[in-house]
Amino acid sequence: MERFLGTQLAKLDCKKMLFIDACYSGGFIGKDDDEVRAINETLKALTEAQQFMVTFTSSRGNQKSYEHPNWQHGAFTKVLLEGLNGKADQNNDRKITINEISSYLEMEVPKIVDKQYHKKQQPNMYLKDVDGRLPIFVY
Repeated sequence: MERFLGTQLAKLDCKKMLFIDACYSGGFIGKDDDEVRAINETLKALTEAQQFMVTFTSSRGNQKSYEHPNWQHGAFTKVLLEGLNGKADQNNDRKITINEISSYLEMEVPKIVDKQYHKKQQPNMYLKDVDGRLPIFVY
């Protein structure tokens, strides 16, 4: 899996963004649990091997990523879509930057998960060779 994804990403001569909405997805930083070791090693290797890479994970290494039928997605994907549709635009310039979407995810995902389930879910962002002020979406 790592080799395939790494090869495909390396073919792209541009900045790359990877969004992962899965339980324990942020575990590749400092997580050694056997259940997530394979994905951790894959994500760590991919992030380190790529130039101009941004990786967003829906949760920390010890957290679940929650879904609900009313959301029609996981909490992370629901908030990501809302953010890209304008809610993350902090300065109202109709552009969403990496930092703006990251801040919006970090603020809103925990709120809706706590409200629905009284549980914790905190997304993460990892940058390599990319300026967080870079616009990623115009609406």
